[in-house]
Amino acid sequence: MRKPYSSFLSLVGSVFLLVVVFSGVRIASAQSDLGRISGFCQDPSGASITGAKITARNQSGVERQTTSNESGYYVITSVPRASTL
Repeated sequence: MRKPYSSFLSLVGSVFLLVVVFSGVRIASAQSDLGRISGFCQDPSGASITGAKITARNQSGVERQTTSNESGYYVITSVPRASTL
């Protein structure tokens, strides 16, 4: 006959194992070969530049473009790894 304490520890161990397994799956699915570039576009005095067109271009001529917002902030997404640029 099993002791209640032993059953409890078994249940806790099983739940812990499930949490670890499902956390690993979530982390693995979040990996990507793509990155992002972000920053602020400012003039020499430090004032934000609204509506500036920002272009990132690799040596093969592949481009990613965006426009800065009212704060001068921009984000370029889906940037390939450096080895694929």
